[in-house]
Amino acid sequence: MENKRFIEKYTNELVPRIEKTLLEKKPGYEFAIRVESKKTGEIWISSTNNIEQRMATLKSLAKWDHDEWNGVWQEAFYGTEFEDFIFEPVENITTALLTEAVFLNESTGHAKLLRTIARHFINEMEVKPTDSKKSEIAKYIESTEGQMMNINRFLSKLDEVINQ
Repeated sequence: MENKRFIEKYTNELVPRIEKTLLEKKPGYEFAIRVESKKTGEIWISSTNNIEQRMATLKSLAKWDHDEWNGVWQEAFYGTEFEDFIFEPVENITTALLTEAVFLNESTGHAKLLRTIARHFINEMEVKPTDSKKSEIAKYIESTEGQMMNINRFLSKLDEVINQ
């Protein structure tokens, strides 16, 4: 199943949790800026209330030396030159953006989100995993700690684990 369609099916339940966990969108934010690298294909999202100011800041950051970028940008965009970036303001944070948003799995909130997504995915696939499969899935989720990833990548790898 296409991962975006899976997320769209569970939009009411998963999207707010993904948004809260990955984007840490605080109450009151109205906009987001989608930053994409044409070179790496990675996408990063920034929530904001002042699109013009945040856009100027992000474009300025994109011009910095790659070694000066924060870890998230280095992992997602290293090697991307300024002209290879796409900066796109968005008024709604959509399913597509959320499934492609790059995040660093570094908190218990992220692990909890991944377990929730995995549970829904397993139900959607109508798979009844054995105890050993459940153990493999749990190990996979634990192995993602500290890694750069996005929901699409997570679901693709989860599918591989389920079908081994």
